[in-house]
Order: sequence, then C-alpha cells, then structure tokens
Amino acid sequence: MRITLTLENPRHEVRIPLHYNYLLASCIYRTLATSSSSYAERLHQEGYPFQGKHFKPFTFSQLLVARRQMQGDQLLI
Repeated sequence: MRITLTLENPRHEVRIPLHYNYLLASCIYRTLATSSSSYAERLHQEGYPFQGKHFKPFTFSQLLVARRQMQGDQLLI
C-alpha cells in the first residue's frame, strides 16, 4: 500500500530534521495506538514475521521539494 502525503505551509521557510523518517514513523505508531495500543506495540517491537525474519512495515522516500538546502542537521525548505 502506498500513501502520498502532500503538505503545504503558508510560511516562506520551514526547517525539518534530517532524520524526519523517525518522526513520521512515531506519528504513525501513535495514531495506531489510539485505536489499538497492543497492535501498535506489537508492530513496533516485532514487525511482521516472514520466513524466520521480522520486517518493519514502513519505508519512506525522500521528500520531494523543489528547493531545499541543508543547514547542519536540518533541511531548509
């Protein structure tokens, strides 16, 4: 399953941590926990078992931004 998220900000400048994937995954787990905390916990701790391995369910692409600049440990958009 794929989810495309489009965000708009009325401000001219936004700073996002370079390690934003962690923040996105945390937000998803928190949202899942509102309906089933045990499922969110199991998903976070174990993932999905398959052929003796455990897989985490989230993969994120890079942010697709027309103009971006790295400043220290942040992206300036």
